[in-house]
Amino acid sequence: MKTIRTFIMVASVLVSVLVFGSAYPIVSHSFTRAIQANSLRTSSAMAQSTFNSMFQLMSTGWTHAQAKNFLRATEGSTKDSDFALQIYRGSIVSARFGPIQQGAMDTAVTQAFRTGKPQQDVSGTSTRSVFPLRAQTQCLRCHTNAQVGNVLGVIDVRRNLAPSIQAARHDFLTSMLWIFPFPILAAFLLTVFVNWRVDHSVRMLERSIDFVNQTSDLKSLELRPIDLWFSDLNGIFRQVSQLIDKLRGVAIEKDFLADHDALTGLPNRRGLLEHLPRTLARARRQGGQVVIGMLDLDDFKPINDTWAPAATRSAPLMATQTAPPWPR
Repeated sequence: MKTIRTFIMVASVLVSVLVFGSAYPIVSHSFTRAIQANSLRTSSAMAQSTFNSMFQLMSTGWTHAQAKNFLRATEGSTKDSDFALQIYRGSIVSARFGPIQQGAMDTAVTQAFRTGKPQQDVSGTSTRSVFPLRAQTQCLRCHTNAQVGNVLGVIDVRRNLAPSIQAARHDFLTSMLWIFPFPILAAFLLTVFVNWRVDHSVRMLERSIDFVNQTSDLKSLELRPIDLWFSDLNGIFRQVSQLIDKLRGVAIEKDFLADHDALTGLPNRRGLLEHLPRTLARARRQGGQVVIGMLDLDDFKPINDTWAPAATRSAPLMATQTAPPWPR
């Protein structure tokens, strides 16, 4: 059998699971996007810092050996991190100072050399930023075969985001697992409270209905107003009260019609027999007298059919005014 307590508990658990299940991919996606954006900013700052350091050393008139040591040290500084940094020497520098050992240039590096514009690439678990090193006026003192704006080299910064994303997802999942029982507990406490309130209100409503069932005289039937706390139950109680008022009205009207003539509204024989014992008893107690008058009119129904109920009700009065004195 379905109960409100079971419904609230099941609904709360389903809502908690739904919220948890929908929040995890949404928040995970947001974490990933935030980590990717932060990685691109960090890569840009790292490339700019590398270029600034290189420019300062170049300004001192460094040697070819110093340049090789700088490149080796810079690329090795990211060995134990999620980043990988590589500096590519362009053809202009190689023509002036000779080639160096470096990795093969892929499409992104080649395009950066050709266009002189930075390149960025974001995949699911990695980011890549390719920054061209453009010749400035100060660079022409050493790079005599270059012109301002020529691309002398390219800094390629890559980052593996898998460890960071996995750690963020693990932390979020752990936090959600800690939070997950609280909606269940809140649902349980809410269920207990609502169940208590509903049971209390339903019992009050049942007592009112039992009172109606146990009342034999419908004319005295009446429900006192009660507050069932819930507006829905109060609405039901108001409708029940209105129904009981109608039943009481029907019972009163039925009793009246049983003791009175339907056409004239005057007491009939049944009403006389019902009220006579009480009237005689009251007269005996008070030492008074009782006078009983009975009127028998012929053709009473044709009068009603011809002249309507208004004439019917006035006919007995006219008859009493024209009748001879009653015997005592």
